[in-house]
Amino acid sequence: MAINIGGSELFKKETYELSPEISGKLLNNGNPYSHHRVTLLIGALGDVEELNTITAVDGTFHFPKINKEKLFKPGMFDQEMVSIAITAGEERQYKIWRSFLFGYKTPKFVKENLQKLECDINSDIKYFIFKSETGNPDGDEIHSICNLTGFIESGKIDI
Repeated sequence: MAINIGGSELFKKETYELSPEISGKLLNNGNPYSHHRVTLLIGALGDVEELNTITAVDGTFHFPKINKEKLFKPGMFDQEMVSIAITAGEERQYKIWRSFLFGYKTPKFVKENLQKLECDINSDIKYFIFKSETGNPDGDEIHSICNLTGFIESGKIDI
């Protein structure tokens, strides 16, 4: 929303894309991981937002796309970083997705993977390196128990 005064926009809100729509399926040794909590934490622009859902009978879950509007552009000390964490379970937390990415535009590889997650809670946690769309020479790293696609390197994380 913008207020027009004399033909110029004043107080125009900026929209920041923090997370695409997220859909996935959780399994437990190949069987649906049904009726369990899935938590999404998004950290950006000085705030952390938490959303929760419950897996369906077939183990599927869904979160809507998350955009945030701000009246003013981020300040010079804003790192322009978005943290996305998705966990599942109650007593034990399974790491579905963990990323720290630069910029307020969701990279293509994030959209492609978060819209079709398939994860078995008994899988080892892995790191996945993707070619950076923001110029990071080391690439962008994701930690997950899911089967991700489009990565340039992957390996087991020893905990």
